Parts: sequence; C-alpha cells; structure tokens
Amino acid sequence: MSRIDLPNSIHKLIGKTSVEVMAPTVGAALEKLGQNEPLIKKAILTESGVLQNFVVAFVNGKDIRMVKGLDTPLKSEDIITLYMAVAGG
Repeated sequence: MSRIDLPNSIHKLIGKTSVEVMAPTVGAALEKLGQNEPLIKKAILTESGVLQNFVVAFVNGKDIRMVKGLDTPLKSEDIITLYMAVAGG
C-alpha cells in the first residue's frame, strides 16, 4: 500500500498524520482518501476532482506536476506527501 502523509491542517481534522491506500495513481489514491475521510476531500480536491490551487502533491519527493499530475502511477512502497500553501499577513 502507498502512504499519504498529511499536512498539519488536515491531520488535525481526522487525528492521523498519514493513511495507507491501495491505488494505481495519485488521483485514485486521493479519491480513496476522500471516500474514507470526507472532510479531507473538500480540503484537497475540487468538485471536478483536481487538486485545489493551494495543494501540492509529491511522490517520493518529486512534484507530481513534473511527472503526470494526478495520473502519476504508484507502486506499493510510494509515499505521497501533501503540502498546503499558507497565506496571511
């Protein structure tokens, strides 16, 4: 299973710092995460199923935007890390 590491703002919602999912792509993994944790889905994905503008995903340290985006393939040992931009003043 692949692991999804969650940012502080998300893991506070569900009380977990990471979750494990079995999925062929990053997009499928995030959809499964959203099915299991509905509060997270709205925080990371738009209604059309793409990442929110302020969310960046990495697989094993590589930005998925530089690979195949949400179609980036996963292997069972991969680690997806989510980062959420923070703004304020």
